Amino acid sequence: MQASDFTEDSPGNRLPIPGGLEAYVPGPPPEELNLDREAVRLLASAERSLGQLTGMLSSGKQTLSSHLIAAPLLRGEAISSSRIEGTVTTPEQLALFEVTGAPQDPEDSAERQAEEVLNYIRALDHGFNRLRQRPPCLRLIKEMHGILMQSVHGSDVQPGEFRRPRKPKSF
Repeated sequence: MQASDFTEDSPGNRLPIPGGLEAYVPGPPPEELNLDREAVRLLASAERSLGQLTGMLSSGKQTLSSHLIAAPLLRGEAISSSRIEGTVTTPEQLALFEVTGAPQDPEDSAERQAEEVLNYIRALDHGFNRLRQRPPCLRLIKEMHGILMQSVHGSDVQPGEFRRPRKPKSF
């Protein structure tokens, strides 16, 4: 989400939050919706599709890959969570990087940031797969951190290891 996505006509307010960021707080929903024919047709189509998906999931007749459903959610979460660290990429940049598989230009910051987000996804996938074999443990956290830090800024500073406390300087 970009601040520019919200205008004076948006039904809510942008509020400053710590860290120099803004949050969008939606206003109350309208009491009445006036929808045109096309909007009603699109809503009906979406409702029908959701009903079909619900039916397939509850009947057990057809198995949907959980990955097919979870993958877009995971990518959205990775993009959003990475912004906390100052890493900004778009779904389009991430998809392009996933297709090409490697940075084309090591100096391109958009590619580097997409790679960081992809590492986030790889680390979570690894964690989910390992949880099928064993319960959560410190070793798994270290493995995931190692994947997260592969080939990105800071990868030379103990990837896959916990930080060690620094000894205080004596005067």
